[in-house]
Amino acid sequence: MVYTQQISVFLENRPGTLAELTGVLCDHNVDMRAMCVADAMDFGIARIIVDDVYNTMTVLKDAGYVCQITKVLTIEMQDEPGALSKILDLLGKEGINLE
Repeated sequence: MVYTQQISVFLENRPGTLAELTGVLCDHNVDMRAMCVADAMDFGIARIIVDDVYNTMTVLKDAGYVCQITKVLTIEMQDEPGALSKILDLLGKEGINLE
């Protein structure tokens, strides 16, 4: 298990905002390694893991995005059925809650 820094980017919930975000990252040669998006009625949060957190935060803030860094747990696992289940079982037995 390793801790990684994740960037949460607040986005307006309208068509095209995710494309705009990824376009800014592309224009600045940011290597995005992972992304997930959660949305609500009026806004969304894109959570991204990138190759260079400091540079990406600078790029995003310069582009007018509201964003923050959070420390997250990353785990490498086998690409096979049941791999995630085994890891979640171990974490649960150790009393580790996932958000």
